[in-house]
Amino acid sequence: VAAARPAPRGGDIAVVAVSGDLPGARDLTDLWPMLRSGADAFTEIPAHRWNIDEHFQRRGPDMTGTYCRTGAFVTGIDRLDPRFFGIAVREAQEMDPQQKLLLEHAWSVVDDSGCAGRRDVGVFVGATYTHHRDANGLDAVGPHTALGSMNAVLANRISYALDLTGPSQTVDTLCSSSLVALQQAVVSLRTGQCGAAIVAACHVGLTPWYYRSLSQLGALSPTRPRPFDDRADGFVPGEGAVAVMLKRLDDAERDGDRIHAVIRGAAVNHGGRGSALPVPRSEAQVAVIRAALADAGLAPADISLVETHGTATRLGDPIEIAALAEVFDGDRPEPVHVGSVKANIGHLEPASGLAGLVKVLLCLRHGEIPPLAGFETLGTHIALPAGRLVIPTEPRPWRSAGPRRAGISAFGMGGTNAHVVVEEYAPSPTAAAARPDEPAGEHLLVLSAHTPALLARRIADVERLIGRDRSVDAAALCFSAAVGRSHLPHRIAVLGATADELGAGLRQALRAGPDPSATVLRGATVLAGDPAPCGPDLAARLAAYVPLTAERIAAELRTPDGTLLAALAHLYVAGRDVDWRRLHTGSGLRRVPLPPYPFRDLADPAQPGPAGPPRLAAPDDRVLDRLLGAHRVFGEETLPAAFLVASGFARAAVLHRLAFTARGTGRHRLTSDPSGDTTTFSYGGRPVGHLTVGAADLSDPAPEPVALDALRAGYPRTLDPAGLYAWFAAKHVDFGAPLRVVGHVAYGTTGVLTQVDLADADPGVRAVAALDAALQTMAVLTLADPAASTLTYLPVSIGRAVRWGDPAGTRHVHLRLAGQDADGSRRASATLLDADGRALVLLDDVVYRPVAAGAPDPGRVTPPAGTPAPDRVPPAGGTAAGIDS
Repeated sequence: VAAARPAPRGGDIAVVAVSGDLPGARDLTDLWPMLRSGADAFTEIPAHRWNIDEHFQRRGPDMTGTYCRTGAFVTGIDRLDPRFFGIAVREAQEMDPQQKLLLEHAWSVVDDSGCAGRRDVGVFVGATYTHHRDANGLDAVGPHTALGSMNAVLANRISYALDLTGPSQTVDTLCSSSLVALQQAVVSLRTGQCGAAIVAACHVGLTPWYYRSLSQLGALSPTRPRPFDDRADGFVPGEGAVAVMLKRLDDAERDGDRIHAVIRGAAVNHGGRGSALPVPRSEAQVAVIRAALADAGLAPADISLVETHGTATRLGDPIEIAALAEVFDGDRPEPVHVGSVKANIGHLEPASGLAGLVKVLLCLRHGEIPPLAGFETLGTHIALPAGRLVIPTEPRPWRSAGPRRAGISAFGMGGTNAHVVVEEYAPSPTAAAARPDEPAGEHLLVLSAHTPALLARRIADVERLIGRDRSVDAAALCFSAAVGRSHLPHRIAVLGATADELGAGLRQALRAGPDPSATVLRGATVLAGDPAPCGPDLAARLAAYVPLTAERIAAELRTPDGTLLAALAHLYVAGRDVDWRRLHTGSGLRRVPLPPYPFRDLADPAQPGPAGPPRLAAPDDRVLDRLLGAHRVFGEETLPAAFLVASGFARAAVLHRLAFTARGTGRHRLTSDPSGDTTTFSYGGRPVGHLTVGAADLSDPAPEPVALDALRAGYPRTLDPAGLYAWFAAKHVDFGAPLRVVGHVAYGTTGVLTQVDLADADPGVRAVAALDAALQTMAVLTLADPAASTLTYLPVSIGRAVRWGDPAGTRHVHLRLAGQDADGSRRASATLLDADGRALVLLDDVVYRPVAAGAPDPGRVTPPAGTPAPDRVPPAGGTAAGIDS
């Protein structure tokens, strides 16, 4: 039976915010489906990191290269708008991407925890490698290189940028760095050195030497990590950044924080002298786990999950399991479940401990323990004591006689070990009693951002949250958006008595135009009537909430509504600071989660002005080889036009005047010749297309998200994938598996909405496949036109292509017919949408022309006379080959 929790000792630490970027997860909530399904995020090393072919070598006794071609990677590592943090563009160009990622996530946890403006915050960062400095070499040395690449500055820059005065230090104990940093933060909080603490860690792999050295050491797997499995042969590197905000538990409860979990205990030790420096010592692991339990005031029987170091090495795995078996050696009602997130996202080196913490937080949130990815058969050198330790092979409920508790281990290659004990949060009687019913009356929701475009994005994100969660508490939502937040220059305020009224106001703000700044709404009504002077009584009340005298308020404030909240709303959007904490004093409200700030929509620091989304890696020859066999026109392997579009997007986010001047057939090498803003593509030595690059402009934001269900309802005719691709084949266009990604189709005479399924596509081809899905969708328009449905149409040009996000995130394509030319050409506009209806890519003024077999130039071909009709062309209003009217 689990030991009863001892009386609180005042040493418990609350995790009140978490932010991160991990492989395969755009935000941390996206990680749970991967964990629960036992999936992983491993891909081949991207070409824009470094060329694996130049360093690859088959595994053997005389290794000088690397035998590992895989890793788990994050995208957008160099995307930070330096203006947001007051950093000069030149300085940002010389900064390690790790500094940029940590700034972003540190700001996020400060904002999410309500600590904005607080200065007594410590910063504890775990970091090891300086890949940025190593990758750039001496040729890239500039005035900011030193501070831009020193690990000490990882913590110091956060403290400087956010004006934090608590302890600020970077910890380097190799793989245990982030848990050692967390333990130091716990000590700092318990001893009063700071009132809150950011713990963060990051790892980004930019150089091949890391892979080569670890391959020669024999530490890497040539395929994937399999912790505790009989096939385990090493780990695979992973990338990522994680930050958490910690506070003393009693402070967090007093402040109404959202408490993700409680840190009950933490310990750090070193193994001393052993057989070799990187060889782990079982007795040291036993000691550090027991020390952390003692620090928590708990017994081994109180733990039901251990997130292990679990590197999948034949040396380390048996030692770690032996240590766990020694610690958890008594009879138990439930065995200790053993897991390792490295099986899903790789070894994040100094950030691996915090990655394990993120997994545990998600397990607590969902009340489940996910399977150990890839596990099949226990290693022959591992003794797993029955009834005491178990490796989960499928998702299972997290059962525990008392509060759910987990241990997290991280063991550094240099011998420094760390273990942390985490407990699910159960509100104290005092905190639980403080929760009120939702107060009656009107509420004020305020949102802000750094630019009008990002304000629109934040509005859309919060509106989507309200629409998705019908139980959202309007008062708690407004409290969470206002108190302790950073209030940026572009602002909006919405008044409403319920969450539905607040949502209606947000939707109205989005409909009003691209710049919703300085808008005040009550529900869906803009407060823009005849303004009246502020009376002395209201001015006196307002003076308690803004740093102005009542006389000054009365002189400058004019409002069409004389209520206190409406007046505060007008002062807020005019740029005035408001004491939101005073407004909510005594409310007893607790924080609720809000969508994270959309940093990934900010500018690329390599650009001195407004910039576009993260750069895409250019699709290479290997991707092209895979696509050619999947794209046949009139029986010939044909270069997909989407490949040229993706190649252009690798250079710029805005493209103009794309022309596909000849049909590239056979297997050749695609070459590009950039000259100024124009790029010409040649295939097998002959020109096949050209385009002009433009400049992305953040003042021209993506369209507001579309309501997919409403859109689908406007297209009454449907077509299933089998019917669609049979129809394409009958028109002499054949698609293979990498490009066969269009799912359900809904269409009418003026438009088409298709589903796009990229789940089975290799990550390297997803962007091209998504763009090709948009071009495939264009051909569907001819289904509803009997005069065109017997002809084969191919794209010949695109007037403008704009990318706001990664095409690989496409889940739908919406296409609208724009017109028809005298030569039979069709014109349309296609928007690639994500699962929430947000625009990722626009292909505007796409021109399709009918072509004949053997015609090399689609731009000059007219419809062939007497082209035979396909065998199975669906009637305009009928049913055939899986088509439903």
